[in-house]
Parts: sequence; C-alpha cells; structure tokens
Amino acid sequence: MYRPGPTSLLFWSIWTMAWVVPAQAQTNRDSLKQVVASSQFPLERLRALRFLSKTDDNAEQLKYSRETVALADSMLRHGHANDRTVLGLKAGGLWNYTRSRFELGDHPDADSALVGYRNAAAIWRASGDKERIAFSAGVLATHLTKAGRPQEALEQLRLCLSIREEMHDTVQMAMDRTRIGDAYYALGDYPHALDNYLSSLELARAKDFWPYEAIDLTNIGLIYDDQGQKDTAITYYQRSIQVYARGKVPGDNATPTVNLAKILSDRGRHKEALRLCTDALVGVDPAQRPDAAASVHSTMCLIHRELGDLDQAIHEGRTAVSIAERGGSVTQQIRAALILGWSLHDKRLYDQALVQALRAKGLMESLQFDLRSRRNLASLLAEIYTGTGRTEEAFRYYKEYEALKDSVNSEEMGRKLRLMDLRKQEMADSLRSAEAAHRTALAHERAMNAEQERKRMFMYAGIGVLLVAGGLLGRLRHVRRSRAHIQREKDRSENLLLNILPSEIAQELKEKGEARARDIDGVSILFTDFKGFTSISEQLSAQELVSEIDACFKAFDGIIARYGVEKIKTIGDAYMCAGGLPAPSVGSAARTVSAALEMQTFMIRRKAERDAQGLPAFEMRVGIHTGPVVAGIVGVNKFQYDIWGDTVNTASRMESSGEVGQVNISEATYALVKDNGSFSFTPRGKVQAKGKGEMEMYFVDRA
Repeated sequence: MYRPGPTSLLFWSIWTMAWVVPAQAQTNRDSLKQVVASSQFPLERLRALRFLSKTDDNAEQLKYSRETVALADSMLRHGHANDRTVLGLKAGGLWNYTRSRFELGDHPDADSALVGYRNAAAIWRASGDKERIAFSAGVLATHLTKAGRPQEALEQLRLCLSIREEMHDTVQMAMDRTRIGDAYYALGDYPHALDNYLSSLELARAKDFWPYEAIDLTNIGLIYDDQGQKDTAITYYQRSIQVYARGKVPGDNATPTVNLAKILSDRGRHKEALRLCTDALVGVDPAQRPDAAASVHSTMCLIHRELGDLDQAIHEGRTAVSIAERGGSVTQQIRAALILGWSLHDKRLYDQALVQALRAKGLMESLQFDLRSRRNLASLLAEIYTGTGRTEEAFRYYKEYEALKDSVNSEEMGRKLRLMDLRKQEMADSLRSAEAAHRTALAHERAMNAEQERKRMFMYAGIGVLLVAGGLLGRLRHVRRSRAHIQREKDRSENLLLNILPSEIAQELKEKGEARARDIDGVSILFTDFKGFTSISEQLSAQELVSEIDACFKAFDGIIARYGVEKIKTIGDAYMCAGGLPAPSVGSAARTVSAALEMQTFMIRRKAERDAQGLPAFEMRVGIHTGPVVAGIVGVNKFQYDIWGDTVNTASRMESSGEVGQVNISEATYALVKDNGSFSFTPRGKVQAKGKGEMEMYFVDRA
C-alpha cells in the first residue's frame, strides 16, 4: 500500500499548477524533473515521469515515456504486482512511447508499430477502465485503417461502440458509427456503411454535433457517387459544405469540395470545378492540414489534365506529392503519386512517371489496399513500360491489370448480388405462397367431395332427381375449376423450384425437406465474359444494356438446355454453367464444349447484325475446365444451387486466359474430348494463369 512521503505536498502542488496555470508549464516541468531526481518514493517518481511524458516534443516524450515504462516494470517486479495505479501508469507510458515512435517515424512496419498500443490496451482491459479501453480501441482502429486493414479496424470499433453505448455517450457513439461506416466502406459493403452513416447523422443532429453531421453527409454522398447517382451525391456534398461553413475552419470542407469538383469536371464544368478547389484552399496551412491540401491539389491536377494543360497539371501534382509526403496519410501519398504519374506519362516524361508509380507501388506493399488503386497502378506501369519500349515488363503489368480488373468486377458484382437477394427473397415468398394456396385448394377439394357425398345421400333419400342432378352439375363444375386452379398453382410452384434447382435436387428437397451436398467428379465448368463491358455499357442506356444482356443470356439458356448442361448462375456480364451435374454422365465434357461453340457462334452472328445497324455489340471469351467439385444448396430461405472447389477457380482462369471469339479449354478437358471427331484443336502450349502458374491450354473449334 502506498503512503505519501515528505515530498508529496510539493509534488501535488506542482501537478496542479501544471494544469491550472499553463504559463508556468516549463517551471513546473523543471520542478517535476527535480522530483524524479530526488524523491525516495517510487510511485511519486512514476507519477512525475508519466506527467513529463505528456508533451508535444516527440524526442522528450520518447525519453520520459520509456523511463515511465522501465520504472513501472521495476515496481511490478518488486512488490507492486497487483497495483492498478502502477499498471495504469505503465499503460499510459507505453501509449505515449508508441505515439512518439510513430511521430518520429521509428517503425519498420505497421505490425511492430502497433505492438505498444496493443500492450497498453491489454493492460487497460485487464484493469476494467472502460474509458481507456474505448479510447485505445478507437486509436488502434485509426492506425489499422491508415495501414489499409479495415477488417481489423472494424473489430476494434465494435468494441469501442459497445462501451460508448453502455456509457450513453451520444457524441462518441456518433463518432464510432461514422468510423464503423468508414471501415465497411473500405471493405466495399455499402449497405452496412450507409446504415452506420445514417445512424451517426441522427445522433449528431440530436446533439447538434455539426462536425460529424457534415462528415456523415459527405460519406453518404460518396456512396451515392460510387453508385453512379451523381445528382443525389451533389445534393449531399453541397449540404455538407453548408454545414462545414458553420465552423469556419479552413480545410474542413476539402473532401466534399473535391468530390463535388470531380463531378462538375466530368460534366465539362472545369472552370467551376477549379474555382471550388481554389476556394477550398483559402486559409489552409498544408503543414497543419496535409491531407486536405494534398487532396485539393491532386484534384486540381486531374482537372488540368482533363483540360490538356499538362504543365499546370504536373505543377499541381508535384505540390500534392510534396505535401502528402511531409505529413499526409498513406492513402493521400498513393493517390497523389498516381495522379502525378499519369500526368508525367501524358507529357512523355516516362522516367519521372516511373519514379511516381514505383513510389506508389512501394507504399502499397504489405497493405490491404483497395483493388481499384492497384488496378490503376498496374495500368500506369504497363503504359509507362510500353512508352519506353520495355515490352516484357509492359506485358506483365497488362496481365496484372486484366487480373485486377476481373477482381474489381467480381467485387462490384458481389455488391450487386447483395441487392439481388431481395429478388430471391421475393421468389422464395412466392413459392411459399403457392404451396399455401395448394394446401388451401386441397382442403377445399376435400370439403367439396364431402359435400358431394351428402348430396348423393339426399338423392337416395328421395329429393328430386332433377334438383340433385342440377346441384351435382354445379358442384362438378366447381370441383373442376378448383382442381384446375390447384394444378396451375402446383405447376407454378414446380416451375419456380426448377428455375432455382436441378430437377433431381428439387425432388429430393420436396421429399426430404433438405438436399445433401455431394462430391461429384468429372464436372465440366464453363465460364463466359464479355470483353469491353464497361466501355459498351457507357454507350447504352440502362434499359438497353439490360435488354442486350438479357437477349444474350436467354440464348445461352436455350443452348445449354439442348445440350443437357446445368446453369449455375450469372454474375453481372458473366455466365456460369456446368456439364455433368447433378450427377456424372458420359459425354458431358463434349456436350459442354459443343454448347460453348454454339454460344460463340451466336455472339459472333449477333455482333455482325448489330454492327450492320450501327449498334454497339459484345464480344466474348469462353473457358472450360473439367474436374471434381462439391455441389449443394446454399442458404435456407434465399437458397441457390452452387458448386465449389479448385475446379471452379481453374475454369475461371481458362476464361480470363482465353481470347475473344475462342473457346479455351484446359488439358483436363482436352484429354476427355480429344478423340471426338466433331472438334479440332489448336495447342497453345503453357500459358500463365493467375494463381495457377503455367498451364497447358487449347483452343477448340468445330472440325
């Protein structure tokens, strides 16, 4: 148990003065140093060291926080093992030690940088100090987000929010909700991001916490912006700028301003966009607001590049890079480097562009950075190496760009699939309604039959034959109508079920209430993908785009039905089906190849027709691979029949490694169909496939 010593009154008076009279800060710090040097009481020295570690001087903070931790460790080893005060002071020292190392750039990587924070947080968790637990979780989340690790940040933020909810701290809850939304946004989960931003907005408005009201309005605008709803995004950006105006803090409105400027620039309103950016820089000190300043200058670089003023674009880009390097986040440094790199490339300053691209590449190393930035980098490197005649490096980065493009498309399609869940739910509800109608109709039929029997009894009892005959005729007609209605509903239920599942699986589901997963060998999986989907989609209205995809996929449905190939699913502009499901069958590989060739024939013919009409048309790659899969039903209410396994991944690589107008097959599929006289083959040799290394591939055609 600690007892105050002779110097305690002096210590506490110094401690108090340090907070109450800021002008005496240096004198008080000198006095605290005297306490550290002369006090015979360890806890008193520890408190003084902990206070001395609270300074903006990073070098001094590093020195005293390190001494705080060392003294606390010594005390914990010698009689203070369970002293919460000592543990708490050690945690504070660890925290400041880590913070000062961050500020001094004294960390080899993100993981080692966070060790001190994690250790301090563990001590606070053990002590049950909720305020400190929430604080530490929030700071950890900030650093994890900056390091490009949003999933780990999300775990810390959930912990932080749960504590704030227990404490009924509305303002902090609003902040936590916003940061949780940021983590979901970084993960590409827009629905959850939007839910959290809206929750934060409601909390912020309830407490008139305008800074986070403005932040949430910006973030909601970002989501609508990403979804292509530009007019709605503009509304939210403008509302955010208006709210920021209440604070009159230069640089606060940088994010909504530059996002609004980008939309205006895309619409050809370049001068208006530049004026917005110029206004956003008024009063902004780049040293104090590096992210804000770098973001605005990067956006001005983009706009000048759009205008063709490359000299000014490069000037703005260099300014953005310089500011971001001095104090900006990793995200801003990468963005500025890439934007400047493209402007230098356009100016044909390839060596300088390469420096910026490699700088961005180095910053992305070991980080869970977003796929779009990685794709942008791969594209820039490919173009730079093409411009310098280094074709081998250019080809490597073009391939990386294509692979990342597929990943980005898959990510975007994943978001779209979440929106499609509603449609699947409607289908499931319709199926249940049909089954309920079926049961009701059967009960009605039984009642009608009972009624008919009673009529017969009345007839035999002597009621007028003509009246009974008329009644029977009416009842018979009613029963026939009921049976016809029941059959229609039953057929509708069957069709809905068969539209989702293979017939054998649907039958098993109806009979047993479930369908077991199966290991199936020799399944030939077919993937298709439209080339230039994004560019063509920009030339068509939404209705025209959907209509064209629908026309192609309906044709594919008819083709695979003729060849006994099972449709699995469509993902955006990709179509997936498989031969040899739900049970292995002889010749399924050949039938799948035949279906693929007919699908290509359809696409080539359709392109010729649309070209003749002056309409944009899709071209297609097709890939097939054969091997074992696991097949089964996913989900309970929103169920679907799906397949898993390395065979699926390899089939996808056959498609992405193929060429437009061709059917590309793997060596495994080739071995099954090579003796089929209907086909001819063109060996491609070993072709590099993403994640698979070099693989033997063949183009197949009709003999």
